[in-house]
Amino acid sequence: SFIYRQKKPNFTAHILKATLENLKSPITLLLIPLTIFNGFEQAFIVGLFTKAYIGCSLGISWIGFVMTAFGVADAICSLVFGPLLKLFGRMPLFVFGAVIDILMIMTLMIWQVNPGDTELFYVIAGVWGMADGVWNTQINGFWVALSHGKLDAAFANYRFWESLGLCIGLLLIRTTTVNGFLVICFTMLLIGIAGYIGIEFYDDIKDYLYHLFGCVIVRFINASV
Repeated sequence: SFIYRQKKPNFTAHILKATLENLKSPITLLLIPLTIFNGFEQAFIVGLFTKAYIGCSLGISWIGFVMTAFGVADAICSLVFGPLLKLFGRMPLFVFGAVIDILMIMTLMIWQVNPGDTELFYVIAGVWGMADGVWNTQINGFWVALSHGKLDAAFANYRFWESLGLCIGLLLIRTTTVNGFLVICFTMLLIGIAGYIGIEFYDDIKDYLYHLFGCVIVRFINASV
């Protein structure tokens, strides 16, 4: 199996082919925006929150302390969300992560940064880590589910789009304002969640559109006759 094999995994044309073939599915394409957002939110917490918020307000020496809250919350939630997935299903966790990020983005946009609000820095970092725990575990697992057990293709797709989002996010940090980047993150999150909802209700949406446009086509043919 993939986990217990002794041979060191190498990049092959077969993996590339499987990765590209996986993108032929409309369902898979709908997951790409949320995966890119996963990279965006990591770029923000690492490249912008540490510099524009912690560094400028509390000082560089505080970055490690505050980011510890992010790391601890991320690690704990990554462990907890596995069992919760079995209890509540996937959708509540995705909604939970989206709501948290939306609230944090809105908070950061209206917050007048004050060095005296030391506890708030820890809270924001910790809550952002909770959402990051959702995305890191659930999006990764969702790629595996959509790849029908093809782990090589699933991990390759997930890491590629996540890394692309991280790269674009870090570039945008240098060319946009803080609020501008938060607006971009917010927009990407909405697009990603819309894509995720499209995946969950894909069959229902497809049947509805088929019946809707099927009736339109039939009426058009009858009118022509």
